[in-house]
Formats: sequence, structure tokens, C-alpha cells
Amino acid sequence: MPGPAKPYDDPTVFLRDVMNNPEADVKLRIDFARNLLMYSNVLRSKLTKGQTTDEIAKSAATRGKYKPSAPPARVVDIRKGRKP
Repeated sequence: MPGPAKPYDDPTVFLRDVMNNPEADVKLRIDFARNLLMYSNVLRSKLTKGQTTDEIAKSAATRGKYKPSAPPARVVDIRKGRKP
């Protein structure tokens, strides 16, 4: 099977193209179909909760290990009531 003739911006399009390619190895086509199905099910389950893909990405970027760290604590000189 020759390599892809065009660049793919979306991995799902690539998976779908290989899955539908009759010249590709059957085991490879099945593996790609399985991966595409897993991705579709995860995305569909999140979209059925009423979230758009942008909201899903934003929520992933603000929670867990991708959560932005807290800003540094402000130091205030209590005796003078101002910052040092």
C-alpha cells in the first residue's frame, strides 16, 4: 500500500480513508476501524451531555494535570500596610 497522497489535518479522516481502502491489509483495516470506533464513542458520550467540542477542550485544559498553577502569593508588609 503506498503512503498517503495528501496530508491529513484530522486523524479521523486518515483512519476512515485507510479503513475504506480495499487495497489495505484486512487486519490493518480492522484495527483502524476499532480505533475510530473507540474515538467516536468517547466523543459521542461527551457530546450527548450537551457539550460542544470547544467546551470539551476548554474543560480538559482547565482541569487535571493541565490545570494552570495558582499565581504567586502577594507579600504585604503588615507594619507599613504596603507591598515591600
